[in-house]
Amino acid sequence: MPPDRTSEMRERAELASVAPRHRLPSFFKETAKEILVALAGNPNLTEGDLLKLLQRKDLPREAIQQIAVHKAGARSYALKLGIVCHPRTARLASLPLLKFLYLFDLVRVSQTPGVPADVKKVAEDSILKKLEAIPRGEKITLARRASGRVAAELLVSEDSELIHAALEN
Repeated sequence: MPPDRTSEMRERAELASVAPRHRLPSFFKETAKEILVALAGNPNLTEGDLLKLLQRKDLPREAIQQIAVHKAGARSYALKLGIVCHPRTARLASLPLLKFLYLFDLVRVSQTPGVPADVKKVAEDSILKKLEAIPRGEKITLARRASGRVAAELLVSEDSELIHAALEN
């Protein structure tokens, strides 16, 4: 890159990291990694802005890390789910967030194609740990929707409707 292009990129990244709310929309269309990482760390972003960033499949890992430590990200369930389901999220960022997810969101994580296999396995393990405390109706729904591993665990039940739902899965 020519020096003037590099300095221009650096200036845009600095601006993206501190831009006020009314100046943010232009940065959401950027493709440069440095600018996206700087934008993700901007303290003026709201939960909606961060979710909008997470919808981008080309979002760099570093930007996802910035979103994970953002002050809005610490309080938002939707952001936690979005971070875990994003295909470029590092395992070290995904695994601790799984404990905050609801049962059927764990099912969703375990069935999302872009999620790494070890994260899916931990999500399934979390589901299996909760099986004893789940009401019968939710178990039946879980037997219909969950992965084969979870459905197989539900087959050991004596409930014929639950077994039927697990076999149809």
